[in-house]
Amino acid sequence: MQKEPPTPDDADTTAADQDTSSDATGSPSLFSATRASRIRRGGSSKISGAIPGRTPAPGGPADADATTVASSRPVRPSGPRTYAHVLAGLCYLVPPIAPAIILFSPTPHRFARFHAIQALALFIVGATLSFLLSLFTPTNLVLGILYVLLVIAVVVLILLWMAAAIASFEGLGVVLPLLDRLIPRTADLEEDVSRRSIGPRANLEFAIAFGASVILLALTVVLPLIGWFNKLSAKNLTPLGLSKGLPVWMVVSSLLFSLIFAAIGLTVLAVLLMGLRKGLFLPELASGAAVFGAALTAAGTGLLIADTLQNSLYSKLSQQFQNTVSSAALPGPKAKTDAFAQTIIAGRNALDTIAPGHALLLPGAVMFLLGLGILLFLLSQLYYKK
Repeated sequence: MQKEPPTPDDADTTAADQDTSSDATGSPSLFSATRASRIRRGGSSKISGAIPGRTPAPGGPADADATTVASSRPVRPSGPRTYAHVLAGLCYLVPPIAPAIILFSPTPHRFARFHAIQALALFIVGATLSFLLSLFTPTNLVLGILYVLLVIAVVVLILLWMAAAIASFEGLGVVLPLLDRLIPRTADLEEDVSRRSIGPRANLEFAIAFGASVILLALTVVLPLIGWFNKLSAKNLTPLGLSKGLPVWMVVSSLLFSLIFAAIGLTVLAVLLMGLRKGLFLPELASGAAVFGAALTAAGTGLLIADTLQNSLYSKLSQQFQNTVSSAALPGPKAKTDAFAQTIIAGRNALDTIAPGHALLLPGAVMFLLGLGILLFLLSQLYYKK
């Protein structure tokens, strides 16, 4: 007699159903839960029609749920995070220390290494021009022409330096003229454009930051210099040997010295303003920090420009007085020394009168460093891809 294959009894089936129904309502157990109970426990009142192990049909409920979840999630940056643009920008702000650290590191990033070599080359050229400027005193026409040419070269070099520094912070590898053949090209870093948010809010933040920066920069430069330049009258300049007034070359040389701090501050300010204009600093808290950092940078840069200009010009006036005293004829042994002593005393009194204070240096440096710190932090949060 042929036997039929064994089938589960009704009692066994009923017991299994009771077990699964109790599992669905009671506490789940890893060992007692059956496949049916797991389906019932994980499911809902609606049947989605999705088969385990297969891709849901497009346009189905599962696909709609996934689309809703994806749209509700914030957009995450897709590119790998790299700090090469921050290191490259520091090469221009802290030469030659930052370029030397990058070049001597075991595995420098190609982008950072490119800008380190370029910043070091610009530093060498700038140091050479500064040394040549220190040798010239335009006392005649030929020296005056050479001095003007050197001043133009320094101004052009500073403009190129600012362009390269801004490009490095923006993740671009701009090759400067005459350095194209000396420095090998490298792959530029491309910005992750999904992080941008250009709109009316970005334009408003840029307008606020730009307007506040211009006003603060003008006030912090003009207000301290107005009161100090009033002291440079003929009464105080004549005892220093400058009866014809303040020479133009002294003012130009002092401006070139203060232009170094101006270039650094304006570079940081330009990067902050460009980031606000492009909508890079997100969310709103970061953009607000960028506006505050731009205001701090502008105020600190203005105070540093005013302080360096005053100190540089005062140093040249002191040197002029020493040259006047050294070139003056000493009185004979029988002559009265009252006139010579009065000249020295009058010159010292004039220098004490026009001596600049040091009240601008500390607040200017603190505000500028705070603005620079905000910039570096915001730039470190950006994403770039090769």
